[in-house]
Amino acid sequence: MSGKKTVSGKGGGETSAGLPFEIREVPLKDIAPDREFSFREGPLMVEGLRDSIRHGGGQKMEIAVRPAAKGKFQPIFGFRRLEALKKEGKNAVMAKVYTGISDEEALRLRFAENTGRQDYSPFEMVMICKKLKEKYKYSDGEIGRVIGRNRVSVNRYLAISRYPRILKRLERDEIGFKEAYQLATRAEELEKIKAAEKEAEKRLPRSQKDLQGKLQAVRKILKESFPGVSISLRSGGKKQEQTLNIFGIGLPDARSFFKSGEDMFRPLIGEE
Repeated sequence: MSGKKTVSGKGGGETSAGLPFEIREVPLKDIAPDREFSFREGPLMVEGLRDSIRHGGGQKMEIAVRPAAKGKFQPIFGFRRLEALKKEGKNAVMAKVYTGISDEEALRLRFAENTGRQDYSPFEMVMICKKLKEKYKYSDGEIGRVIGRNRVSVNRYLAISRYPRILKRLERDEIGFKEAYQLATRAEELEKIKAAEKEAEKRLPRSQKDLQGKLQAVRKILKESFPGVSISLRSGGKKQEQTLNIFGIGLPDARSFFKSGEDMFRPLIGEE
């Protein structure tokens, strides 16, 4: 490829979104090494494309770029095609050149181009939503419009993105998207419970906090003495009163259990 403008009489056009472009050859040296709009994780796998370029008559589909600083062009989509052409020793690439488009317009082009082609993995979709949320500060609705998903799907992707351990398992294909979302939901519920417990503890009067510490000490001794018994400390009632809930005590141990409890609670009687 050696010209500057058009091929097969195609000088330009307009996308379904109404964004005008010009089709022309762009020297590969003028393409900036920029992967801002590349959301693939890991190296670009291009061997199949290289074979197609080598034996199938060259590049079949245009990439998309927009003008960048210092006379360069920023790629919007077609990163694998770019890499394949470089590896094949080509000097230029056929490109749709979009002038004056915003980041959001470029993002929408990027995701529209992927429709019907190689889908993103669940892990990649999570990372895409995370990037759009954190870097571009998009709302959930804006993310949905850019990637072509509804708000419910976006919420699920973002829920998973908050838990690195779950993300790592999803990336390794140890779990699927459904299981990853279930784990993230449980983690969120646990965080809410812990936050509520901390808030309730802050509101306890000093006397209640002192009593809570003593009950915790009693609970520890009882659990060590009777490992088969479930003993939990809970707050209840309008005054957030502290109570010990005891489950699983067997009848043969009942007398010694309550005798131990009586001896330990005696110092607390009358101290409230």
